[in-house]
This record gives sequence, structure tokens and C-alpha cells, in this order.
Amino acid sequence: DLFHLTYRPDANYTHFILEILPKIHYWLMFPEPRPRLLLSRAVAERLLPLLGLYGIGAEDIVIVPSLWETPLCARRIYLSSAPMLTHDAALRAVRSAVGDRREARRRIYIHRRGEKSWFRKLLNESKALEILAARGFESLALEDFTLPEQVALFREAECIAGVYGGGLFNTIFCEPGTRLLSLTSPDYHRSILDALPEPLKLRGATVVGESFSTKLDRNNSPFVLDLSAMTAACDLLEL
Repeated sequence: DLFHLTYRPDANYTHFILEILPKIHYWLMFPEPRPRLLLSRAVAERLLPLLGLYGIGAEDIVIVPSLWETPLCARRIYLSSAPMLTHDAALRAVRSAVGDRREARRRIYIHRRGEKSWFRKLLNESKALEILAARGFESLALEDFTLPEQVALFREAECIAGVYGGGLFNTIFCEPGTRLLSLTSPDYHRSILDALPEPLKLRGATVVGESFSTKLDRNNSPFVLDLSAMTAACDLLEL
């Protein structure tokens, strides 16, 4: 028996949070022994450490064969939809894996580094960081932390800020009441994070900047923020 997790070659972290993680919620409902998980080789190679936080090991996985490999023959395949942000069982599993939440309360700005910094690049980020640093924010790149450490960071934060993208979706690990400051381009303004008060009970504000649309990839257009609007959002969140 197999449970279809994903066949996509895309190992994008945002898609993991929105499409794959909710399916793990359903998979965890199966009695032992659970069906093995069917997923693409690219996702398995990149996200296996992340899947490990949910108790998923290599022995639980079956790789979708390529066109030139022997086809699979399964007795039964379970399919599920991906209900947006239905993560209760999966979140309980990962939180138990990283231990108890620390008491410290941090204000964290998620800094996008390397090639990620060119996607939806915030052109006046340095000026925005000066304002946020004065309000107690520290700038961190998630690549500098292991996956359990990343989860722990979000669990001990009182506010998360950053450019809209996969990094901010880690707010699913935050405690209820955590504040969220999302900075985004009008070409990539999504309402998903704005809808997180239930069931996660986050308190959020989104600042939409002005974009410089590109012909080839409008979604990832660079943008600038009105810093007075960001300051007003900080005041609204009582930062």
C-alpha cells in the first residue's frame, strides 16, 4: 500500500508547507503499519531531513520511478487533498521532537541570502533593517541553523518579520499570539499568511510595496517599501 505524498520534481519549501505537510497530517492518522509514502526523488533528496522531524525515515518512502526505470505496481494507493494549513498532528509531532519552548522572546527578521535574495528583492532592505533594529529585531538567515534549531527559533519568537516567502511560512511553528510583519511586492501579494489567525492565532500586518515588474517573471519582481508604512505597521503591532 502506498500513500501519494507528491510526484512533483519541485522541492520548493513553500510548496512543502502548503501542499505536502497537510498531507502528512492525514498520513499520521493511519494505524501502524502505515502505507509507505510515494514521492519524487528530488523532494526525497532535499527534504528528507525535514521529513525526519515528523518521524519519516527512508524506510517509509518509495521513490516515483523515472521514465526509464521499472514501473511500480501497488496494491492500493491513497490520495488526499491538501487542506490549507491543517497541520495539527504534524505540528505536535515536530514540537515534541525539538523539546519544550524556551522562555526568551525574540524579534526576528528573516534575511534571504544567496540566490533567494534575488526573488522579490527588497531594494531598500538596509533602510528597513535600520528601523527594525531600533525596535529590537535581529536579522537571521535560516541557512545558518539546523531544522530543529529553526523550529525552536520560531517557537520562542514574539514577532517574525521578513519578505513574503517560504521563510515566513515557518510561522506555523509559532506560539499563538505571535506577531507577523510580512513585507511583499504587489505582484506577489498573497492572502494566505493574512488568514492565519485561525487556527494558529497569529497577529499579522502586511506592508505592500511598489514593484518594478519584470517581463520574464512578474512574481519575483523587485520592490521597494514605503518605510513610513512599515513604521505604521510596527506601531499597529505594538512593536
